[in-house]
Amino acid sequence: MKDLLAQGRTALYNGTYSQPHLQTLGSESNYRQFEYGMKVYRELLGHPPVVYAHQEASVHDQVPQLLCQHGITYAVIPGFSSTIEWLGGGSVAIRWGEGPTFTQGSEFVHWVGLDGTEVPLYLSVPNRPTTVENAVAVERISGFLGMPPLMVQVPDLIEVNDEFLEAVKDVDLVLLGEALDARMIASPPSGRVRFHSNWSYIEGIQAESLSRANAHAERALLQREALSVISLGHANARPGQLDQSVMDERWKLLLACQHHDVYCFCGPEIKAKAVGWLTELAAEVDAEILRISAEILEVSAEPSGGEPSTGEGENHGATIALFSGIACGAQSPVEVQVNAPFGTLAGPDGTLVPFDLVSLGDGGHLIRFVGETAGVGYSGYTCGSGTHPLVLVKSLTEPYDFESQTYTATISVDGHVTSLRLKTDGRELIQPGSPGGN
Repeated sequence: MKDLLAQGRTALYNGTYSQPHLQTLGSESNYRQFEYGMKVYRELLGHPPVVYAHQEASVHDQVPQLLCQHGITYAVIPGFSSTIEWLGGGSVAIRWGEGPTFTQGSEFVHWVGLDGTEVPLYLSVPNRPTTVENAVAVERISGFLGMPPLMVQVPDLIEVNDEFLEAVKDVDLVLLGEALDARMIASPPSGRVRFHSNWSYIEGIQAESLSRANAHAERALLQREALSVISLGHANARPGQLDQSVMDERWKLLLACQHHDVYCFCGPEIKAKAVGWLTELAAEVDAEILRISAEILEVSAEPSGGEPSTGEGENHGATIALFSGIACGAQSPVEVQVNAPFGTLAGPDGTLVPFDLVSLGDGGHLIRFVGETAGVGYSGYTCGSGTHPLVLVKSLTEPYDFESQTYTATISVDGHVTSLRLKTDGRELIQPGSPGGN
């Protein structure tokens, strides 16, 4: 394969580590799919892809940003279900017996990401006639209504033999990247679009278990890496130091379990294995996180000089340490069990914090509150034995609006999210007339 690549007779496409359905995954998994995938292409074959092309649907509104970040310059419409929304300009033709189709002269559009990043998207027609011979015959009689001239096929593995070459004798076999370069000159992008998919294999036996195991493992790996950064603040002891080779293998296991066929309804056995592998991975990393968190707190509590504080005169109970691996300030819901007398909760500056309290009947309590961190590191919340807790949870009698750094949301009295708007431009992300969801 290296020889064929060097001779310009073959090329590599896509760029992800395991060909997942990106629209079903968390943001970090999306990034790591390209980070680790492109590294494999570079180190193993020396020819990283420049075209994002694949058979399965794996598109959403942030993919253009990921493609540009990793040096991929083109994208092609996949063969599976996806949606194009024109933001201005663009057209399709209705052909008898075939329905809507793109036409010559409208070969590219700008695929626009949420951040404004644009990638040229080639308007290939996935469902052309089933054989090359039929496709060529149809195009010959279509004239100027003919489809864009590049016939991009991404079939399951096929053998390139004499029979195949005979079938394609009336077309030019070209490398897609080179062909797209030429077509960009002949027919530059004619419009701007959103391009995404709301379809995937997430269905059937253990589908929910796999998605939850995937998300749990992703969070655990991110938390573990964040602890390694937090531990750098301790000059004499760094309990969270990472073995990067171990973390790389952990990430690769997670990414491999995201392959689209692992999620497919036709593979319950491999799906069950993936759930088991991810559950074991998350448990291993969670245990490591708890151990290292305790070590970091222990090191932080060691006095730097003088006599240690005895806490005499203070009426404090348990201390809750809230760790954050986010570089900026953040708020997050916190749920924790405290097996100690409890009445008040004070934040890092001593201010009382509203909370919701559930008695567990054995002297312990389940506390829920909104925690806040200033950046990478941790914040301390102190449980006191006062008798005037601040109630956090209230019954809604009318729709409730709240906002984060990115979104403004509206919650109906029955708990449904009825509106979700981007704060940057006010764009509504929930389709009008939708019943809402949670």
